[in-house]
Amino acid sequence: MKNQLALLLAIAFLGVAVNAQEGAYGRRGSQRPTMMNYSDSDLASMARRSLERDTTLSHEARNVNIKIRDGRAVLQGAISSPEEGDILKKKVMAVEGVRDVQNNISIQE
Repeated sequence: MKNQLALLLAIAFLGVAVNAQEGAYGRRGSQRPTMMNYSDSDLASMARRSLERDTTLSHEARNVNIKIRDGRAVLQGAISSPEEGDILKKKVMAVEGVRDVQNNISIQE
């Protein structure tokens, strides 16, 4: 009888713990929120580092001008291929907190 009571108490305790976690993070099995409130300056720095680390990009592409305001990025500069422009846009858009990317990059021949 004592073992059954102890088991029931343990199950009840676990149920309370799971319910508390569900209240904090939404439905059971959902992910914790990951979106941080980064400043535009932080976002620009993260985007810049992402481009600088990609050695497959040309020197020009790694050094395009990135301006961010209210989570919206604007890319400016000159690069040698449209494909690099697409890559740049995708890399900047992949930065958590960037909501949109306007690609004002020109292609030099």
